[in-house]
Amino acid sequence: MKKTLFWLGLAVFLFGTGRLIAHAEEIAGDVNTLVFCDFEDGLMCKTGQEWDMERGKIVMKEGREARGKGIYLDGTNRLTLPVRNNFNVEEGTVEMWFCPDWDGNMGLESYHHFFSAGNPAKYFNSWYIFYFNTNYKNNATGLLMIAANQSLMTGSQRELTGPFSWKAGEWHRIGGSWSFKEKKSSIMFDGKVVMETPLQDKVINLMDPDIIEGGKIFLGCLLQANEKSPNALEGIVDDFRISRKFNDYIIK
Repeated sequence: MKKTLFWLGLAVFLFGTGRLIAHAEEIAGDVNTLVFCDFEDGLMCKTGQEWDMERGKIVMKEGREARGKGIYLDGTNRLTLPVRNNFNVEEGTVEMWFCPDWDGNMGLESYHHFFSAGNPAKYFNSWYIFYFNTNYKNNATGLLMIAANQSLMTGSQRELTGPFSWKAGEWHRIGGSWSFKEKKSSIMFDGKVVMETPLQDKVINLMDPDIIEGGKIFLGCLLQANEKSPNALEGIVDDFRISRKFNDYIIK
């Protein structure tokens, strides 16, 4: 009986692992996928890029569904890729699985940075995805997507979903998307678009092309942070993807 249960358990594990591998290969091969990394090969992405660990140490932890690996980001380490060839300024989608060390409604005046793409020399020439906690900056709570250029007062746009009640240690899927052509932006949570709003002309017209020249993609830490970031993701990331297409949320 014990042997039967062992082999049955092994078969289920291998079947599940095979499905995850097939899904990863399907995502990496998708025509709209620019970057996909499941961190099974460390910092090497399935789409051929390799993350640069600009500071700190590589810390791998158990990935989602207790299968495979994820990367732990706490602000002492940060990952970067060049914007060129890996990020479409005018249209795209960023999505990932993450497992935070913190509750979604923890009530502290702080925020956690998931992603940014921009030129570090020009702080506001960037795209950002954050999570704001309760009572921070006029009671702003929830997933926040920001598009901004050098002129914050005239060229920024902020979209905030409202709070989520996830608990530390839970896995969730988040994402943000934008399209200059359709003049829309969106935020996704656990596979559903929870907010879709018009993208303002001031953002489209003023977004600086320097985001490409010298620009970088930052994962898990704000782009201008030079030391340990107090606004880091503080959790595990798995199945990180960038697409060239609007509302192209496909990871499962």
